[in-house]
Amino acid sequence: MNPRILFTSPCGPYARLPVDKDPIDYFYYRNTFKQGLFQLRSFQSWHSLHFLAQNIAISSLVLENPTKKAFHMEINSGHYQLVAIGFTILLTKKVYEMVAWLKQYHPEIIVVLGGYGTAVFKESFETSDKLKALADYICYGEGLGFLNTIIEKKWGIKNEKALSQDFLPAINSFFRSRIPIFRQIVVVGGLGCVYGCSFCSTSSQFNKHYIPLFTGKQLFNSILTQARKHPDIPSAIIYDEDFLLNRQAVLEFMEYFSNSELQKRPFLLTIFASVQSVLNYTIEELIKCGIGTIFIGVESLNDEVLKQEGLPKRFGNVEVLFDNLHAHGINTLGSLIVGWDSQNKATALKDSERFVSMNPTFYQVVPLHVVPGTKLWDQMKAEERIDIDYKVEYDGITDFNFVSKSFSHKEALKIVFDTYSGLVKEGGPWPFRLFENLLKGYILLKSKKDIVFFQRAKIYRAMLWPLSLMAFSSRLFFYGKEYRKRWLVSMNLFWNNFPFLFFITVILSPLVIFVLILIYSISALIYWINPLGDQPDFIKTTYSKSLVSDKKI
Repeated sequence: MNPRILFTSPCGPYARLPVDKDPIDYFYYRNTFKQGLFQLRSFQSWHSLHFLAQNIAISSLVLENPTKKAFHMEINSGHYQLVAIGFTILLTKKVYEMVAWLKQYHPEIIVVLGGYGTAVFKESFETSDKLKALADYICYGEGLGFLNTIIEKKWGIKNEKALSQDFLPAINSFFRSRIPIFRQIVVVGGLGCVYGCSFCSTSSQFNKHYIPLFTGKQLFNSILTQARKHPDIPSAIIYDEDFLLNRQAVLEFMEYFSNSELQKRPFLLTIFASVQSVLNYTIEELIKCGIGTIFIGVESLNDEVLKQEGLPKRFGNVEVLFDNLHAHGINTLGSLIVGWDSQNKATALKDSERFVSMNPTFYQVVPLHVVPGTKLWDQMKAEERIDIDYKVEYDGITDFNFVSKSFSHKEALKIVFDTYSGLVKEGGPWPFRLFENLLKGYILLKSKKDIVFFQRAKIYRAMLWPLSLMAFSSRLFFYGKEYRKRWLVSMNLFWNNFPFLFFITVILSPLVIFVLILIYSISALIYWINPLGDQPDFIKTTYSKSLVSDKKI
């Protein structure tokens, strides 16, 4: 019988937690936090499991978010010789329960554990120690080579497949609802990170190494293939800790993208990059690459903090950078950290004030959190500052898990949540932030002679109309003084440049407001009635040679 692998995420249901502590969905409690009915619900597939399943040499099946019953039924079918489980630290206990059941009822099945959750095995904790004792293999870092070695050693099957990726698109919906607002094609460009920031679990997992999965040309071809497969999806997100780091690969990608059909249609990319790497490119080069949104780790705005905490990737004037990106219609997702050792309450408050003034399009503000295996963990452990009550089962990144030096956890968390409130008062909800940037970018670029800028202006124009309905309507729900000023300026610009569209927007806005309130109310009611709250979809995907089938349950 040919060997077969089951790839699975931890079993659901996941804990029903307050919105500010939700461990599963980034948009819920971070990137659009405090935006009320404009908060987003984000569905992100377990892409790592699909990547492995698509690129090994034997047949497999992927389970995402199964119940225990579904997981047990699949195992009891007798089809699998190896089970690979990807997990995060917070879900360690669930994985232990799965593996304990496996070893009790199917001891012949090989168990492989991988993902960022394997950081728990770098230290000794009650739950992770028991889990470690049961697992046959633990994979830290890159998993494909690890699995290929096991498969070849166990069954003599050598993998000669070329790398491929075909993931489920990411879906962003209205808060608490399943009504999609926008989708994104997902591509993983590379694994690992070379910077070695003290708090970074990625640098720790991959030992400060970076593993590119594509050349620039290959990455473009992968995105183009997916864009043609999903012609109704106008954007893609590239998972790579610093997409812009390798300039030669980026320029190769740019050459193909800038001369392709994607440059002409409304299709933009979301990437991750450091301040240092973004500053190595001109706006024209970023636009030629199709970049529409950049996730940038701001971390702190205090030069002394950046120096003492060893964050060289952050040096550069990030405030000027954000202003320049926004002026050209390129959106940002800025990330701020509160609670550095070299920070005190006064410097943290100043960071908060400056970050709010930067008006990132999306954002996250998090307390400094230490993860086993990182340099910061080792430092805190040596100084005996790891929280004595630390348990892997409750390791959410929205809380501190170490003893602070300069100010209390309560003070720091207040700064975190006050910053979120300030961001909304300053810039309003995400539809207005996007609308504001795209409108500014359109006005700036429409008169440029360069064809690349002219094409980007046309893309912005196409995106403005649907956004304008929510951006205009948002004025009814938000009352921050700075936001009201920005709203008036943008609507005047909209009127001056698109009088007909402005008129239609005004006419339709009462209907939009009614629909938004209706969606929010019904979704909230359904959430509170359901004892499980909101759970991600159970998805079952079979990979058999070239045959792939998806079934959402």
